Amino acid sequence: MSGPWIRDYLMDVAETYGAQLYNAPVSTGKKKVQLIDVRAPLPYSSILTVTFQFLTYQENSYVWAWISDKDHRVSVRISKDTVDQYKRLVDSHCPTLHPNPCNSIHGRNIIDCRFSLVFVSQYRPMFSPRPLGPNATGNTPVSHISLEICHVKSVGIGGHLFGNPSDLESDENMKEWVLGLRQDGGGG
Repeated sequence: MSGPWIRDYLMDVAETYGAQLYNAPVSTGKKKVQLIDVRAPLPYSSILTVTFQFLTYQENSYVWAWISDKDHRVSVRISKDTVDQYKRLVDSHCPTLHPNPCNSIHGRNIIDCRFSLVFVSQYRPMFSPRPLGPNATGNTPVSHISLEICHVKSVGIGGHLFGNPSDLESDENMKEWVLGLRQDGGGG
């Protein structure tokens, strides 16, 4: 996996765009990350089967996940178009899904298993609530920094968590920026 980049990328966005993070351009760079958790927006939480960490999709839905660069982790929202592209690929390559997709050679282009290594590109920062988690409905009461991702390409299955990534917002500089963004008027 390439060196840590998530914090540096978002600090550059913070220093350049501050509270106007919607002005940050879509990044065209390709970065390798580890997909460490995947969930569909509720009420689709049953889409993720914990036994195999396999994700299938409802129509017209995006997917929330966590990615890591070994040092930091950040939530991401994978675009509906990317989800649809994955669904088409799986349907065309594997119409009858293998009972344990982590051992299957079919349909590994975007997301099959927890700890997959992927390339992400065409991403940009966003500031919004995120899903609470697999056992809860709704979103967080406050907004968080996340990445919106428009392209994901599989590298391979990781098998375990690489490094010891901390939540991006636990970094002091990021925490200060996020608290500023949460202020009325967006003081980031």
